[in-house]
Amino acid sequence: MRSLRYLIIRLSAIGDVLHCTPVVRILKQQQPDCHITWLVGRIAAELLTYNQFIDEVVVWPREEFDNHIYQGRYLTALKMLQGLRKKLLTQYYDIILDVHGLFLTGIIAQLCQAKVKIGLAGTKEFNSLFMTELAPKREYRHIIERYLSVLQGLDIPLAQDLSMTLNYSQAEQQFAEDFFANNKLINEKVIAINPVTTWHSKNWPPLYYSEVINKLGNDFKYIVCGGPSDRQVAGTIQRNVSRSPVINITGATSLLQLAAVLKKCSLLIAGDTGPLHMAIAMAVPTVSIFGPTDGRYIGPVQPGHIILQSNNTCSLCYKKVCRYQQVQCMYSIRPHDVVKAVYDLL
Repeated sequence: MRSLRYLIIRLSAIGDVLHCTPVVRILKQQQPDCHITWLVGRIAAELLTYNQFIDEVVVWPREEFDNHIYQGRYLTALKMLQGLRKKLLTQYYDIILDVHGLFLTGIIAQLCQAKVKIGLAGTKEFNSLFMTELAPKREYRHIIERYLSVLQGLDIPLAQDLSMTLNYSQAEQQFAEDFFANNKLINEKVIAINPVTTWHSKNWPPLYYSEVINKLGNDFKYIVCGGPSDRQVAGTIQRNVSRSPVINITGATSLLQLAAVLKKCSLLIAGDTGPLHMAIAMAVPTVSIFGPTDGRYIGPVQPGHIILQSNNTCSLCYKKVCRYQQVQCMYSIRPHDVVKAVYDLL
């Protein structure tokens, strides 16, 4: 009997892709001979490069597709789907696991030859119309459990181990070692700060980060990290730190280089953003700040982390932009709360 061939569909984003890595780990542990292909967007693809449980990664620039749709370039978007179809039809898949649950990912699943297509329960955008079966619908204590539910259709019980997988190569390891040596951080307690998220409503005020550094003072060394578009916020934090110098590496690393740097840090302070989940995947202690999203559902589940969750009446709205324009849920968590959490962990 030949081994089964699976196609995992999870296109984005950084945190969600990492949250789906337990699916391939447990699937490979239960069926060691199976072949797993993962279809992923370009931005998060780097995180899967060295995942030992994945046999093949297919990168499709979903971000470009979305941009074509938003700009009304529907013919170009259609050609992108046709190109993906041609690519996927070069392989046969026995089972598709759609762990994204979009109308788009349902269409992609339909483009493949697989007879079995298992999707998540309770999805929007009519994704279920494209699936042959759905995972059980129930309350899950964490989003990773919800993603793992697609395996129950394969008679694989819901796992207790929710740990994620994030690996990098010797090149990234060397990058981090050189960075720490060049900045005289070896044998120092280093706190990394990732101040910007993809939603305006999830961003903690930059001056609060500066105040945290000023309160912690010389007990630690500090790194501010993030993407190229985060440089302005990082600069604001730097300019308002009065006591300890801050090393700014925003926009200066790849995702895996940043992962290697975070792995050598003592702790990360961040909101609900990709690097937070990267740190969690590598068992780096974190202090995370949550307002419009639920840190208990999408944050760390292992020990060694502190979640600061706003309890404002308007919290957990899951809105990208605050409807009241004030983001009071994030402002309600004060710098002294973060400082206390840092000392509690370290």
